[in-house]
Amino acid sequence: MGFNEVLEKVKEKSIELGVYPLGIEEAQILYAIIFIYSIFKNCIKIVNIGTNCGYSILWMAKAIRDSGTDECSVIIGIEKDSQKVKIVREFIELTRFSYFTKVFESDVYELLNTMVDLIDIVLIDICTIRDLQCIKTIYQKLKPGGLLITYNIFKLPKNYVDKLFKEIHNSRKWVTTIIATKSGLSISIKK
Repeated sequence: MGFNEVLEKVKEKSIELGVYPLGIEEAQILYAIIFIYSIFKNCIKIVNIGTNCGYSILWMAKAIRDSGTDECSVIIGIEKDSQKVKIVREFIELTRFSYFTKVFESDVYELLNTMVDLIDIVLIDICTIRDLQCIKTIYQKLKPGGLLITYNIFKLPKNYVDKLFKEIHNSRKWVTTIIATKSGLSISIKK
């Protein structure tokens, strides 16, 4: 089964479970960011918080493989729903990305706090995290120059968006841009 066929199955399964993955435009932007970043940095560590059924993690894995850094890079997915973990693991196996892509059933704080090595990129479906402490924890775990990529920012209640923007637009900590995709994508670089 080819990559695009697997993506279609992931989208079908996601919608069946009431989870809406990145749009194709956002997925291609994510792919480009990961592809370019991995070429410049070589071996990278990515954490995907709120992996759901795996649509975004598969795009990131494809970018890593296409960049030629798959032998030394790692992608870690964090998902608390055991059913979704099983599903995403199956899709990772189908695409043959399992040698550098792992998904864990875990609470985000528990897994992040066990990580010793700093992270290059964190991707987060911001709708899965309603606690800005998570952003502060991510900041501590990111390498200088590391990326925090959040999506679904336009789907959040205004009061939460205001708090999120206050945190990621903190010029002492981050350089942030917002890409006006359908659901909203932000890219923050740790200073």
